Amino acid sequence: MEEERLNKKLFIHQTDYHGQGYFGIIGERKTYNSYSYEDSDTGDIARAVNALINIGFINPDDVLYMEEMEIYDHLREED
Repeated sequence: MEEERLNKKLFIHQTDYHGQGYFGIIGERKTYNSYSYEDSDTGDIARAVNALINIGFINPDDVLYMEEMEIYDHLREED
């Protein structure tokens, strides 16, 4: 179980510079969701994750930041 967790990576796909995009665990489509800094459900995920990295709660190696079309390469790998 612990080994499975260690192999997971959170992705954050920021679609613009206003705190909007998508996030989830690579390879687990059921976890994919959108976020927006204006959304009361999620807020700005990228900013929150960066804050958690800065205080040492999240390992930066466990997070993959993507921009623009880069996300499609990872989605193709899953199919």
